[in-house]
Amino acid sequence: MGTPLKNKIASLAKDRQAKIKAMSDELIAEEMTLRTLRQARQLTQEQVASRLNIGQDAISRMESRNDIHLSTLTQVVQAMGGELELLVKFPDKPPIKLAGFQDRLDDVS
Repeated sequence: MGTPLKNKIASLAKDRQAKIKAMSDELIAEEMTLRTLRQARQLTQEQVASRLNIGQDAISRMESRNDIHLSTLTQVVQAMGGELELLVKFPDKPPIKLAGFQDRLDDVS
């Protein structure tokens, strides 16, 4: 039987372990669901719902959906203390911040 990954990492130098941890944290942060984002902010569904003046069940449903309106997502992110930005990525170009939507989203809020 092979060596478990955690044991292999534990056998590395401390600076190498720190680099691996930083890289894994960065990769995990790049791919978060709405639920894990809320949990990372150490907020409960009830707290976010209260800030939006909606029921906790509505937050639960939002976190289970595969799609959500940008205006709704913007409101939820703002209720968590954040700001939503839209980036467009093409394989041959650096990421581009999509302008023109934020003003419209603020009007919906």
